[in-house]
Amino acid sequence: MENKILYYMEKIMKNVDIKKELINDNNSTKPLVCFRGESIDYGDTKLMPSLFRNDSGILLERELIELLSDYDIPQSKDNTKLSKTIAGQHFLQISRLLDITFSILPALYFASDNQEEDGFVYTFVFPESFSPNSDYLNHYYDSLVANEFFPYSKDFKVITHSYNNERLKMQSGGFILFGGEAFSKIPEEYYCEPTRISAEDKITIRAQLSKYFNLNESTIFPEKDKRKNPVMERLSYIRRNKVNIGDFVDIELEYCFRRVEFETSLKQEDPKKILRFLRKEKANLFTYIDKNYKSESEQLKKRKIIEDKFTIIESGVGL
Repeated sequence: MENKILYYMEKIMKNVDIKKELINDNNSTKPLVCFRGESIDYGDTKLMPSLFRNDSGILLERELIELLSDYDIPQSKDNTKLSKTIAGQHFLQISRLLDITFSILPALYFASDNQEEDGFVYTFVFPESFSPNSDYLNHYYDSLVANEFFPYSKDFKVITHSYNNERLKMQSGGFILFGGEAFSKIPEEYYCEPTRISAEDKITIRAQLSKYFNLNESTIFPEKDKRKNPVMERLSYIRRNKVNIGDFVDIELEYCFRRVEFETSLKQEDPKKILRFLRKEKANLFTYIDKNYKSESEQLKKRKIIEDKFTIIESGVGL
């Protein structure tokens, strides 16, 4: 019997090597490679977190996190909003998080779920990531859910796995956190060529994953107890040191600048198209600043920082 696992792994790795070579030619960043398997072509909703597929999803986000505690879905160690959301994602699959994995094998497992249609393994290469235990990321998420802070509309953050969660450990899993009020697709510069998984190969893939890698339903979903006894009172949310809104904006601007520089370095287009891209990004950041600051003096101060940074970026690509 042909080794289908090896066949598809080679196809995926070839696409990764092509993208990494391009990154190394244009950027000194050490890339982070991750994968996601989807069992069919979901069209417009592919690679979209579940919370954005429902018009009322974002409006009910805080209530959803409270219900997770009401039903004791998180474990006792899941004491931040983000850790509760990560726990809830695995049971309810409703959040602004998109599941990813840092291993090809789990991606192949999920891509081979529906045996009637072709599946896909999507591969991404990112320049940086955040720990789910990071103080900044937890402050960021708390403020986002509480509507105390409005992230940049195109904001997304890659979250690495945590060994505190058994399922994440078994799946080498992580997440992409989308911070906007509406879903914004990940720019194509981060994608490798998707790998199509033929429907006729899916049964063989599942069998070989189990036989050679012990990867099957019982090992990839290792929870011993999905729900504990109902708690007598609501779990209290832990709030750490508050972060000033200005601190968030400054960090977001730096993050956006790095993202724009990374995407610009990978754009293989004529200079006029790149210039239009940079002008649009700059305009979006101006709108973002105006949304977070009511003081005209603060707006002008931040706009000057953006103008100066984009001048440097444009000069770096010869514009």
